[in-house]
Amino acid sequence: MNSLITGDEKWVLYDNPVRKRQWVNKGEQPEPVPKADLHPRKLLLSCWWSRKGMEHWELLEKGQTINATMYVEQLQKLKAHIDRTRGKNAEVYFHHDNARPHTAKATQAELEKYDWVVIPQAPYSPDLAPSDYWLFTHLQRSLNEKKNSKRRMNSKKHSTNFSSPSPRPPVRRESTSCPSVSVE
Repeated sequence: MNSLITGDEKWVLYDNPVRKRQWVNKGEQPEPVPKADLHPRKLLLSCWWSRKGMEHWELLEKGQTINATMYVEQLQKLKAHIDRTRGKNAEVYFHHDNARPHTAKATQAELEKYDWVVIPQAPYSPDLAPSDYWLFTHLQRSLNEKKNSKRRMNSKKHSTNFSSPSPRPPVRRESTSCPSVSVE
């Protein structure tokens, strides 16, 4: 599992209003909650990570989209990072979903140049990338209730805190052979 690298993209909103339930007594008015914009300001985060932590991430500029050419450039930067940190002969198992830029001929040709084992996504499965379950939920919690996420994401402190490997919660063994995770 140390060799597995996976990646995905996520829209990060500049402002992250959190809606909460309110208890209101009879005759009282609830606290006003600002309505979300119809078209919120946002930027696109592309990131690749492994068990060791964040391998490479980029925030795309306003108006940029990920097409095959952009994705190949990102893969080249990821490859350079892996060569620098793990060595050129490092064993890498690479996983990404079936988005069009990921399955384009240019992307496939670029990945064939690398000595990586590409783990295919099942063709008709929903988008169930590991990033959606683990990485992006923690990112969203980290950004919630903070104004101007772009400034937060660009700040060295936030990116260092978010991208550094965090200690794992302790594993509690029960009488069965199946371990369960306890969050303390």
